[in-house]
Amino acid sequence: MAAGLGSRDRRPQPGRAMSVPAASGWTRRAAALVAAAQFACNKPEPAVVLSPPGRTPVRVRVEIAATPSAHSLGLMYRRQLAPDSGMLFLFRGEAVRRFWMKNTFVPLDMIFLDRTRRVVGVVENAVPLSTATVGPDVPSMYVLEVHAGFVAAHGIVPGTRAKFIGVPEPPP
Repeated sequence: MAAGLGSRDRRPQPGRAMSVPAASGWTRRAAALVAAAQFACNKPEPAVVLSPPGRTPVRVRVEIAATPSAHSLGLMYRRQLAPDSGMLFLFRGEAVRRFWMKNTFVPLDMIFLDRTRRVVGVVENAVPLSTATVGPDVPSMYVLEVHAGFVAAHGIVPGTRAKFIGVPEPPP
């Protein structure tokens, strides 16, 4: 018998079915290879970098909401939100957008951006659980929700530019 090919060897043999433990071992190896390939591709984590006038740019890690169902759910039911994270809503075109805080437990700031990724309006300290709709009376194509106090702490104002990193284009 060759070294390493004893009865405990779980590599599949031609013409023989794999046992469940061997299959799960192969599945783990395949998953590790996929993870390594994704890491090797260096795909950046989705983020928005905001550059307020006269201030240091600030990076926000984002979850993407690009479908109607994701738009409806948003950050509802969350009990906390990290200070450097948020949710970016992608829409097909510019329109006046209104949001509410129904079933949202975390106080939020909302940053509205036009198609050129320029801030066109903000809502600060949106009240948790409120069903009142809020938003600026100007068209926007993207909305970034962040933890309340973010806008004031970082000097985000209309005209602030945003850069998207690893964010897909809005659906057609």
